[in-house]
Amino acid sequence: DPSGTGNSSSNKQEYQLLKDNLVRSYNKALKKNAPYSIFAIKNGPKSHIGRHLMTSFLSMKGLTELTNVVGNWSDKRASAVARTTYTHQITAIPDHYFALVSRYYAYDPISKEMIALKDETNPIEEWQHIEQLKGSAEGSIRYPAWNGIISQEVLDYLSSYINRRI
Repeated sequence: DPSGTGNSSSNKQEYQLLKDNLVRSYNKALKKNAPYSIFAIKNGPKSHIGRHLMTSFLSMKGLTELTNVVGNWSDKRASAVARTTYTHQITAIPDHYFALVSRYYAYDPISKEMIALKDETNPIEEWQHIEQLKGSAEGSIRYPAWNGIISQEVLDYLSSYINRRI
C-alpha cells in the first residue's frame, strides 16, 4: 500500500528502492502543503520518502539503532499496529540498500551485486556538505512555514537532499 495507509497483508517484496521522482513529488507536496502536517497530505509519497530520509538522517547522526524497516520506530518501541500499518515487508532490509538513496552504492545488473561508489572509510561528501550548511538558512528559505516546528538541521538536510536530485 504505497499511500502509507496500511494493509495487514504482507507481500514477498524484500526491499524498496526510492525513485528520484518520489523525491521531487515529496518536495512539491511539502512546499504546497507546508502550513499543514506532513501526514495530512493525501496520497503523498510520505511512507517511502519519509522512511528513507529518516533512516539516512539518523545514520548521518550515528543513530542507526533508532530506525528500522518499519519507519521511525526503534525495534523496542515498534508496536504491532505500527508494524502492520506501516511496513511493506517482513524481511529485514540490508543497510546498503538504504545507501542507494544517497548514491553510496549502485546495483550492477551484470554481476547482480551492490557496488560501493564511495570509500566508506572517508567522511561522506554529502555529510560534509550538511556540516557546511549549519548556520545557513537554506532549509528555512525552502520551507518557511516549517520553521520552529521542524529543527533547522533537518530542514537543511531535506533541502540539501532535494538539491542533489533536482
